[in-house]
Amino acid sequence: MNKEAVQDFQEGESKERRQKTHTVMEVPAINATIAAASSDPNLTQQKTHLVPAINATIAADSSAPNLTKQKTHSVQAINATIAAASSAPNWTQQETHLVPAISTTIAAASSAPKLTQQKTNSAPAINATIAAASSAPNMTQQKTHAVPAINATIAAASRAPNLSHQQTHSVPAINATVAAASSAPNITQLKTHSVPAINATIAAASSAPNFTQQTTHSLVIENDDNTILGTFKSRILSNSTLPLLTLFTSWNENQEKHLVHNLTLINWRSLHPYVIPVVFTNESSVINECNKAGVTTLPLSKVAADGIPVLKYMFRDAMDHFNTSFYAFSNGDILFTYTLIRTLAHMIHSTTGNLSKPVLIVGRRTNVENVTFEEGLHWENITRISKSRGQLFGGWAEDYFITTPSYSWNKVAEVVIGRRAYDNWLVYNARKMNYTVIDATDTLVAVHQTTEAGNFEGRSHSNRDYNHNLLAKMYTRIPYQAGVVGCIEMYTQYDLKQFQVKVRKVPAYCSV
Repeated sequence: MNKEAVQDFQEGESKERRQKTHTVMEVPAINATIAAASSDPNLTQQKTHLVPAINATIAADSSAPNLTKQKTHSVQAINATIAAASSAPNWTQQETHLVPAISTTIAAASSAPKLTQQKTNSAPAINATIAAASSAPNMTQQKTHAVPAINATIAAASRAPNLSHQQTHSVPAINATVAAASSAPNITQLKTHSVPAINATIAAASSAPNFTQQTTHSLVIENDDNTILGTFKSRILSNSTLPLLTLFTSWNENQEKHLVHNLTLINWRSLHPYVIPVVFTNESSVINECNKAGVTTLPLSKVAADGIPVLKYMFRDAMDHFNTSFYAFSNGDILFTYTLIRTLAHMIHSTTGNLSKPVLIVGRRTNVENVTFEEGLHWENITRISKSRGQLFGGWAEDYFITTPSYSWNKVAEVVIGRRAYDNWLVYNARKMNYTVIDATDTLVAVHQTTEAGNFEGRSHSNRDYNHNLLAKMYTRIPYQAGVVGCIEMYTQYDLKQFQVKVRKVPAYCSV
């Protein structure tokens, strides 16, 4: 991944603007007007026009110790009333009435140093949880749970004496962006990207003179899977960011594996738009099956050992045809779930690894025998059978290899897929080259559809030693044991629900 792409995700596109006017754009669903109080003890109130969906009025209190309340009229979708706490040390709450679409309750923290949280009851469209920062100089962030219509993240302003500017943009339903100024005289504006229903982001300053910004670009500020996946999806579909992964494989026509391959096509296609699935093949029957499933095919440009694809050329061809953040080969009998997408999304924002450098991500698979069509059709079913019938396979077998675009495939030996030794050698070689190698077993579910061929199918072929014989001609010593999963120092894990890339000590035999 190039440096600019990572910076785009981490920093977002918000920027400061000097403007003291108050502007609201009428959009099909919402005409929102929000006002902040001055230092005067009286409420500075701003009203909005009635529109078909929402008549929203939001007010912040002055520096007086009493809560100043602003009410709106009930309209078809939302009757929203929002208030901010005074500078008194007690938390002040403002409630709204239940309406057909939203029951919103929002509260701001007092000047106490602890974050105060206000929750609302779940309604059909929105379940918003919003909190404000204390008077500490840094903004304290509160995250919300993802719901079908709105993912709202809101922070409250400091006791700034001036009214803050806010502005909304027209999108299919709602794209509300609101920012409050710090105590500095300049107005700071925060923008969000368009999403199908609502992606509201509101940020305010602390009592420090500098504005502390809240942005929707920080996709991994919480471990809410729906939020992460939903934000990525909207940005990919709007072409504002790259798809996460080009995922490719190859197989020959085999009636005994028709169900396995069919499920793989359906499963990989379900990862769209985060993942671009590709099958490398020169067989017309396989091409036809892929076309029916909506999966792209590419011709095999280099084969060896009686027609087996050479891995490095598959990676190079995939990179030539598609522009994504990661590229991966996987065996054609592996089923994935949202955990693949989630892990890669977190990796983009991980501060542990530099994704501009060559990165290799692998992991252990989970063997599940006799996966039925119904079991392999949905992520939920795949997750269920992996827990109920699955067996985590040994660390000697690695079935998927995820790399960054900077990975030096030109320097990789011409090993072929589906034959022993290439997987452990790849991991060993990456470690020896001092690349970033990560074990994703704990956060990424990879289900192997185990058939009668068993779990060591590659060892039954007549040319099973092709890779070993090739490597033996190139190297005097091949420490395959240094390429097992247990020798990978870095690994992904959830610690207190937070995604982390950790480092562990590995055995002495792992030395490269």
